[in-house]
Amino acid sequence: MTVSLFATIIAFMTSPVVAKNCYPGLNYCGHTLRDIAWFNSYDDQIKEQLVLNGKAPTEENIERSLFHCTGGPDGEIKFVKVCDDPFLDTCRTREKENDVCSTYIREWCLYSTSQGDWTTGPC
Repeated sequence: MTVSLFATIIAFMTSPVVAKNCYPGLNYCGHTLRDIAWFNSYDDQIKEQLVLNGKAPTEENIERSLFHCTGGPDGEIKFVKVCDDPFLDTCRTREKENDVCSTYIREWCLYSTSQGDWTTGPC
């Protein structure tokens, strides 16, 4: 029993780690790439692609950008666009489909202030 347990532990420890990569041909949001590749981080590729395309490698640009997966052993990606239109201002993950820049609808409400005035703001 001890020998088989020891053999199982050794086999597990010496097995190669398989990194999860993007699926070739699909578009991915930067935040999706970060979520799927916890071992093989996409951060360096994402930042490199942003800089190569004249975009600042800020956290906001990383989260709101679309990248196309070209494949390869490291799951290579190419920059597509930053979702920065005021009405298309978020990158939306879609299961087993291309991620997209998504319409973001803001709801505004009317609020009464303590001075008796009215103001608007997000609901």
